[in-house]
Amino acid sequence: MMNVPTFNRIQRDDPILTHLLMCEPPTTVSRQGSHFGTAYIDNDSIRLKSICDSIGKNSHLEDICFDTPNGLCDAVAKSEIFEGLKHNNSINSLGLSRCYLASEGVAHEVLKAYEENYKHLVKFAIWRCAIRNGGIRSLASTLSRCTSLTEISLSSCHITDSIVEDLVRSVQGHAELRTLELHNNDIQQRGCESLSTLLLDPKCNIVNLDLHNNMIDDSGAKIMAEALADNNKT
Repeated sequence: MMNVPTFNRIQRDDPILTHLLMCEPPTTVSRQGSHFGTAYIDNDSIRLKSICDSIGKNSHLEDICFDTPNGLCDAVAKSEIFEGLKHNNSINSLGLSRCYLASEGVAHEVLKAYEENYKHLVKFAIWRCAIRNGGIRSLASTLSRCTSLTEISLSSCHITDSIVEDLVRSVQGHAELRTLELHNNDIQQRGCESLSTLLLDPKCNIVNLDLHNNMIDDSGAKIMAEALADNNKT
């Protein structure tokens, strides 16, 4: 299934189309306005590759989000299908929603593409994604390359302390990073200790840190309070 009008707009490089949702039908994600487009994707690898190839040639898209809760595309996801994403120079915001983030599948291949095509990304978000079987390695590897990111949002993904440790290592030294959102996860004291090392890094320029709805106790809160007190930017 393909949304033909949106596909045609991508192909002809419609200057009004700046935000693209790549999703499995049906979707509960609602986007309105002429600058938004929805491309429905499934297990048809030829159609999926055609869309990605057209995205690679497009010069007006700024934001792309993949929403694949049913994993229909995961079975056919191969690096060559997503090759077009590596050639796009206009997209600066990437989102993954309700994906299975593992060592294979759509989310993995998208992250691999942007591990190569990283220079333009300034915003990155994943929400309600299941991180499994090597998924954190793919995520951390891509984030470590994306040194121009100003905003990272990883919410409602059951992120644990060990995942936070990997994330902190991947963004250490990212001087452009201003916003880090980690709300609605499973972060506890050890995760707070890792985040405190990030905040106390002289190269850290984070001014917005969101940790609400985690599992942080009084000890973890104290660690974060002390780090924030010593950080004159946050």
